[in-house]
Amino acid sequence: VVDAVSDALSDGGNVDDVGVGAREDPGDDVLGLVRSLRRQRGACVRFSRHVDAGVVAGRLISVLTAALGANHPQCGAAKLEAAESAAAAAESSASVPGYDEASAWARPAYDFAAAFYGSQSLPAARAAWCVAEALRRADGAAAARPMYAQALGATASVLGKTHKGVGAMLSETAELSRLERRLEEADALAREGLDIASGELAAARRGLDEADAAAARAMQRREVTIGEHGVDYLPNELLVALDRGKELARARAADAEAEYAERATQVARVIHAMGRLPDAESFLRRALFAGEKAFGPANPSLAATLAALGRCALARRRPEEAE
Repeated sequence: VVDAVSDALSDGGNVDDVGVGAREDPGDDVLGLVRSLRRQRGACVRFSRHVDAGVVAGRLISVLTAALGANHPQCGAAKLEAAESAAAAAESSASVPGYDEASAWARPAYDFAAAFYGSQSLPAARAAWCVAEALRRADGAAAARPMYAQALGATASVLGKTHKGVGAMLSETAELSRLERRLEEADALAREGLDIASGELAAARRGLDEADAAAARAMQRREVTIGEHGVDYLPNELLVALDRGKELARARAADAEAEYAERATQVARVIHAMGRLPDAESFLRRALFAGEKAFGPANPSLAATLAALGRCALARRRPEEAE
């Protein structure tokens, strides 16, 4: 175990730096190292340092394999984390330092998840998506398509066909089809993803209305009791909870607006490629409206949507509006 720890930290200093050998039970040192590596990876993910997160996950795999065995669930989970870090690090290109090393864990992670949790489980779906991403970058979209389908099917079977996680996968698959010029297929997938986002947005808006209404009723009741009895019977903890509920509802609504804007923009891209400019412009305006509600009218994230609207207007011979 000590040798494995040393190998895992071979580029990070002498193993004695973490105290291995200083205690009678090396198992204590291994547990401490595992916790440290997990914290380090978590920090890398939070700051979007996905390549570094993949490297740390690889070290964690080395330690867990030596301490627990390659088939232990903790080791399998670490492999999945390494594969996901690789997928996040190379969203647009496989020429990211450390990508090959981290993406090599995608297939072992899938094999473990399918055997341990089942092929229709969420861990297997996550791993299948990582395998598909690695295949797409190495061998092209056609080689990756079966694993994308496996990931999508497993996610839908666990979360339901209308879950936003399914919508995200549909969106990714639609973009892949668009890049392959399979436009009819891309249109169907993108619209299905948009339908899911529409449902999420409607639910989020209802939740916001309900949170506002609950707070208004509580404040009205408070005013009545103070007016009638001169005493505030409403606990302060309840007021704090109501305010917190409104904050959460607003955050959920903003996230749903942003997701809807992204999905509507994708539909617009597909039907623009099909030459249906009026429909594309309509979806872009929906995306802009949702984006403004999510981020505000002056947010830089709306620039791409405004530029796309400008291109549509120019193509439809409205140069002044386009400008």
